[in-house]
Amino acid sequence: MWLAMLLPVWPAFATVYEGACGPQTRYSLDTETGVLSITGTGSISLSPGEYFAPWYEHWSSVKKVVVADGVGQPDYYMFNGCDTTLHGMVYNSTTLYYVPRNYYIDYYESQGGKEEYEEGLLTLPEGCKVIAPFACRDAVGFERIHIPEGYEEIGNNAFSNNSSFAEVRLPESMKRIGHAFSFCKGMGGINIPEGLEEIAIGCFEGTSIWQPLYNSKTFFYMPQDQTGEYAIPGNPERIADGAFYYSNLSAVHIPQSVKRIGASAFVQCKNLKELTLPDGLESIGGGAFSFSGLETISIPEGAAFEGGYTFLDCSSLASVFLPSGMTVVPKQFFSGCTNLREVELPAGIDSIKTSAFNNSGITRLKLPEGVKYIGDYAFYGCRSLQETNLPESVEHVGEYAYSGCQQSLKEPLYNSKIFACMASRSGEYDVPDGIRTIAPNAFQGCDTSPPSACRQACW
Repeated sequence: MWLAMLLPVWPAFATVYEGACGPQTRYSLDTETGVLSITGTGSISLSPGEYFAPWYEHWSSVKKVVVADGVGQPDYYMFNGCDTTLHGMVYNSTTLYYVPRNYYIDYYESQGGKEEYEEGLLTLPEGCKVIAPFACRDAVGFERIHIPEGYEEIGNNAFSNNSSFAEVRLPESMKRIGHAFSFCKGMGGINIPEGLEEIAIGCFEGTSIWQPLYNSKTFFYMPQDQTGEYAIPGNPERIADGAFYYSNLSAVHIPQSVKRIGASAFVQCKNLKELTLPDGLESIGGGAFSFSGLETISIPEGAAFEGGYTFLDCSSLASVFLPSGMTVVPKQFFSGCTNLREVELPAGIDSIKTSAFNNSGITRLKLPEGVKYIGDYAFYGCRSLQETNLPESVEHVGEYAYSGCQQSLKEPLYNSKIFACMASRSGEYDVPDGIRTIAPNAFQGCDTSPPSACRQACW
């Protein structure tokens, strides 16, 4: 009797699993009731090295999910495996988290026969502001989606790869759309509210949308299959990030009202040979014209570059006019521009960033007095560079800045303080008196033998 009282009684199996599901969020799964509860504040995220939600091993037990107010958005597909076990939408007062695969069957059975029932129409719950990432990717069976007023944001992959949708109706309150509808193959229609401010690059990739999308302030999207010339309608202020992504147009006419061209706006526009930019343009996003077929372009005075990669791998680019107010040649600005032979840099340039001209076809380049910084790989692989200078103002030459130029340069490159690059010579060479720094890799690939004290700079 006493022995029985002293022995602990262990349950046959645990019915509750719990733990962290983000820096400040926790979960609790009761396998007996099937309720998964998520509490806390901030994002729902995976720890390094994890690929599935912490409840994934018990996904077959998840029948209902309750997310407390204050919990943020997930950064991954957190209901992987639960698409056939869950019933009912998952949402709190601000965010719609999930519409399961079963929802269409349940909805059809409960609404069929009612006069107000519209088959194939998915109406999202009222009161929320955000559709979370991956929220509706499993909501198959619905052809149309109605998003009520009050919603302001749609997260990345919220509808992606769902081939059921043909039409989406956005509310006037919508402001931001992430990479939300990619590869929704049946999707052919969507409205653009006047208050919409942002659509992520590639949002409509792989859809059947056939017409350009825009409102009065922003041009958002050009379908890839349109060809010929196109004039942007109205008087918008912005061309959105990735707006002409992979476009096959041969000419685009931009209104004078445009003040900003977004990042990657004309990326991979291989048929676009020339582009006239508006006089009042104020900013150009990173990679705006990268991988395009541009042959010539003039950047208007007053325009500033945000980020690098602006003309990355524009292999046909031969003529560029840069604005006088430019002070920095950004990272990989002309990288891979193999047909670019000469360019006039504005007098105010003080910095040439990493790989700015690397692997370009530049043959002659005058750096203005005032340049202080030449970054790593700035002219790497410029095997046609014959004539250039190193202004007295230069204080730093980065690693491999002129690697590959040694065989084409006519004269060694240096100022009174820094020896930057050896020219094509053989035999011995005496570094000029007064030199205090030999730049890294200055003699790389040369047959010239520098003084022994400088040999560390050769490789």
